[in-house]
Amino acid sequence: MIDYAMEYQGIIDSTLFRGFTKPEAARVLDAAKPQAHAFKGGDVLWRQGDKVTGIGVLTEGTLLGRRYLPDGKALVARVYNAPIPFNLEAAVSRRRTTPTSVEAQTAGTYHWLPMRSLFENQDIDERTVRRLHQNILAQIADDAIRFLNRSDILTQRTVRERVLMYFEILRAKQGSEVRTNMTQEALAGYLGVDRSSLSWELNEMRREGLIAYKRNRYMLLYD
Repeated sequence: MIDYAMEYQGIIDSTLFRGFTKPEAARVLDAAKPQAHAFKGGDVLWRQGDKVTGIGVLTEGTLLGRRYLPDGKALVARVYNAPIPFNLEAAVSRRRTTPTSVEAQTAGTYHWLPMRSLFENQDIDERTVRRLHQNILAQIADDAIRFLNRSDILTQRTVRERVLMYFEILRAKQGSEVRTNMTQEALAGYLGVDRSSLSWELNEMRREGLIAYKRNRYMLLYD
């Protein structure tokens, strides 16, 4: 049985094991034998269209799911902050290819769980497999709701309208002081705007007394 070292605690704390006790999760991990991988900021872990044969669980750091368009532009489709599983939709799809490149915004660690180690493992009982499936489906559903919020943002015409809608989504969850967990470059990609345009707009909003910010923390001063 594995111990509760920090590298495994992140897996247990992720949504993949929501509703599991620590001993239950530990038994699964003891059978599945997750493989730890370290990465540096800027590393590309998967490229858009790569085959995916398992589930990654981010246990430290931040990853971006970046979608590259035919015209060469790139959008940040997803932000992963530890602890969280990733590549779920690719792992359970028919084609098993990732719809985005998975790129490291910061240094960190992820653990890799091949699908067979979880779902074709004689040491993991059927009830546990069903619970894991339910958690994977719930995470994919949550991601779909986030995608709808993102779609709403992208329907806005101006940079300011996109920024304000994004802040309102965050304010509903975090209050008037919000944190993005993204660099300004990544935030520009998420909003589908140029970094220079976003920087100019944020500075204008600060000058007008609408916001105050430092790095990725924003105080929303408007009603």
